Amino acid sequence: SMLALVGARFVRPSASAARSVPLVLRCWESIEASAVRKGDVLEMDKKRWTVLKAQGIMVNRLAFVQTEMRDLETGNKRTLKMGGGMKVEKLFVTIEDYQFLYTQGDTAVFQHTTSFEPLELPVATIGHILSYLEDGQVVQVRVTSEGEALYVEPPRTANVDVVRCDGKSAELANGRIIAVPGFVKDGDKVVVNVADETYLSKVDR
Repeated sequence: SMLALVGARFVRPSASAARSVPLVLRCWESIEASAVRKGDVLEMDKKRWTVLKAQGIMVNRLAFVQTEMRDLETGNKRTLKMGGGMKVEKLFVTIEDYQFLYTQGDTAVFQHTTSFEPLELPVATIGHILSYLEDGQVVQVRVTSEGEALYVEPPRTANVDVVRCDGKSAELANGRIIAVPGFVKDGDKVVVNVADETYLSKVDR
């Protein structure tokens, strides 16, 4: 699941190498809950949350938005039902491409694909996503208008070898364990939805 990069060390390049950042008067806007969408970053209760799910529902003829969100600092999830007209603060964010380079101790090191500026992120905050990244792989990082890295977008899928399988669960080559159908065997390669670590299919050999 996608996890926070709050507090990540963001190393800025020299002025000549710096990438352009859109000029904005503030880093957030006030929107109605009915406009909240998956992927938005909200600031609520002095915390920042990424929206994992947002669905409009009707309760006693009143419109609400049922959301599932993740705390960008702790990684904890919460569900929240908001009135459709409720005002919330949505952060302005952009998506930047970074190349995963390596891990060193408890730090993962990335590099911007065009400006080549480095970005150091705590391994713990990236969570299981890191297990599915290969050296040199390009990932998308959501960044505020002020240049603060918020979180890494998980790759949509990953193909991973099965080390051992008991007919219900499989241990993957990256050390992760996922639920699989009974026909998956040792040595198979499977396609995994990285965001929630669910099995999608087998890879034809």
